[in-house]
Amino acid sequence: MTLLAGCCIIGCMDQNELLAFVQANGYPTFTARQLKRFREEKVVEVQVEHPGFGGTTSLYQAEAGQRVLAVCRLLQEHRNFNVVRFRLWLEGAAIEIGVLKTSIWGLTPFSTWKEPTTGRERQTAAHKLARKIFNAAWNTVRTNFARKVLQNFDSREDQQWFLNLETQLLYGVPLDFTRDFLSEGESRGQLEEPADIFAHGLQTRHLRWLPKDIAEGLQDISDKQLLSWAKLKAVLFAATTEELELARERQDVFDRMLECLEIMGYLGKLHRLARTCMKRPAMQALLFCALLAMEQNGYGPNLEEISTTVRINWPVFKRIQELRATLQQELPAIAREIPPLPTFGKMLVEGTQQERDAYFAHLQDVYQQNKEVLDAFWQRHPTLKGE
Repeated sequence: MTLLAGCCIIGCMDQNELLAFVQANGYPTFTARQLKRFREEKVVEVQVEHPGFGGTTSLYQAEAGQRVLAVCRLLQEHRNFNVVRFRLWLEGAAIEIGVLKTSIWGLTPFSTWKEPTTGRERQTAAHKLARKIFNAAWNTVRTNFARKVLQNFDSREDQQWFLNLETQLLYGVPLDFTRDFLSEGESRGQLEEPADIFAHGLQTRHLRWLPKDIAEGLQDISDKQLLSWAKLKAVLFAATTEELELARERQDVFDRMLECLEIMGYLGKLHRLARTCMKRPAMQALLFCALLAMEQNGYGPNLEEISTTVRINWPVFKRIQELRATLQQELPAIAREIPPLPTFGKMLVEGTQQERDAYFAHLQDVYQQNKEVLDAFWQRHPTLKGE
């Protein structure tokens, strides 16, 4: 450890010492001008002292060195200080709460939108946005998530119906997802109801953990305006520090849940694309606001249950995935006796008890027949065995 690194850890530094520390730890061209910008953007704090004789001295606390390094790292990924502030806070750094909220909202797609004041204005704005999304989806050469969703529909009419439902939810326009008397239950291959259009567009049939009929859930979303951008904004700026910290703890739960489902083979192509899109800063900020809104509207116990389940199962799934990959590399003949997780998961969830018992008995036979090489394998890779 260098002397500068020691100073950074145990005490205060002046500006020259901080600059030297950053330059010596991966950013040799870092300048005083950049440090000034970091202070202006409120990602680094400085304590200014006035020792007399008309001069000033800038002192930085012990954690400032590591903080500047973190800012430099994040700026290499995204040249946006709203992203930097949000990511710093997600990593556990302290950010002033008002600045944090402004940064999060500044990342959402709605940050510059003007809020309509009447129901008719919201309806008009929703239809206008739907037309804009529809045109943008087809006018670009590059593939995009909106186009992938719209390609699920056979007719232009259904594509536009789906987008209008989506944008009306964004503008808080009340919608009726209840099924009429004649169409209750599954429709005969036809998209007759708003809930059917929504489920078909988002391919919810691939998400086996969702109810087969999502009409009730969609009605709750509409009634509570859980996707209304104006509601999300109000919830964010009214949130307490405790509510923000709770949402931070759950920020990665949906990505890890989708990763578990992907490992298990429960995601379609559309949902794998959605998972990629969710890693973008704008979507992360939007998801964070949605977590706050869901907690406020009584979904806290559901979120906690999902969070607990993911915390328990995600490392298990990752370990099984790594185990199979390692076996394929070192003991391919034995690896062929262990099916991919999608097959294994389907057998566990949908198979009969007799099928499960037979499979585990087969694994016991495989172990007994290869006991010596498998015991040596576990000794080489103890972390793959688990508890």
